Amino acid sequence: MTEPLQVEGVPTNCHNCGGALCLRKQVVNLALGNTDELFCLVCLGKDSEREAVEVLENMIGYIDSRQCFRKEWTKYEDKSFCPDPVNCFPDTCFGGTSATMVLDSVPPADRSNAADGQN
Repeated sequence: MTEPLQVEGVPTNCHNCGGALCLRKQVVNLALGNTDELFCLVCLGKDSEREAVEVLENMIGYIDSRQCFRKEWTKYEDKSFCPDPVNCFPDTCFGGTSATMVLDSVPPADRSNAADGQN
């Protein structure tokens, strides 16, 4: 069995509950600015008074618009990479926004900056 894909040097368990963090949960945390203490979607949701799936839904567009996050995110190519499909949200996670959809929400004058991750 091969090792699961992870972001190197980043915690692999939730700081609050100890739950396992897959690569995509790590990326969500990094996109939120968490680097030393990472949290599962449930704990992130509790902290922001939202459902766990809402945390994920709200971050996908941002992650997709930033090359540094997208390059890690896309290492999970499809739902078969999800290590915990029963207790997570693979339909949301793998049905997220594309870069084109993100650009469609940006005014035309700002699109070149958004495409470069500068917006």
